[in-house]
Amino acid sequence: MMTHDDLKKEVAEITEFIHFSVEETDRKLALDFLEKYRDDPVILSLLWEFYSALPEGIEEPVVKVVHVRSKQGAMLLSVSTPENRYLYFVDSGKAAYVCRADEGIDEAEILEFFDYRDGRELVRECKDLQDESFSSQDEEQISRCPVCSAEHGMLHELGCPVEICPWCEGQLTGCDCRFDKLGVNELVDEDQLLSFFELLSEKGRIPYKKEHTLSYPSDSRGIS
Repeated sequence: MMTHDDLKKEVAEITEFIHFSVEETDRKLALDFLEKYRDDPVILSLLWEFYSALPEGIEEPVVKVVHVRSKQGAMLLSVSTPENRYLYFVDSGKAAYVCRADEGIDEAEILEFFDYRDGRELVRECKDLQDESFSSQDEEQISRCPVCSAEHGMLHELGCPVEICPWCEGQLTGCDCRFDKLGVNELVDEDQLLSFFELLSEKGRIPYKKEHTLSYPSDSRGIS
């Protein structure tokens, strides 16, 4: 689970990326945005990916992140720089570059997942986005899970990385309880998932609470 120390470590890594990847004249914009969202694990994941692998090699600062759509714990977010806007897919604490927001995408899998008829519909929606920057730490956002949007006191979408395991109280999608309870080394089919869901329901799933937000799970970059 991501702690305050983990957040500080990630901020330090992003700061280093910014100094290497952003022109000195724009560096203050990048650092100011980072400082504003230094406690937001979703935005930090996005910034880490953006600055570690600049889209199209363009050395620009991120100045805004806007929510586009969410589904089953995954999010499509718009990342704005002074000159461009990019789309990123965020799921389970990991962010991945998709495309420029004004060009749309051809990946049928992503379009279908987020219920778009085609790439043109996505482009039109991005043009009509509200100007308010997204933050999973805003009071309105904190009342809901930052990943699956479950309200405070309600159950998460099954598979949401923020859900707490009722056996070990760790990250449900990251702990080994699902393997231990089923007596297997990995989950390979739907029957196993159904069996685990039955065990989970019998034990009692833990509903989302606002305080879970600061314990947002880590990703594959080695933060634990």
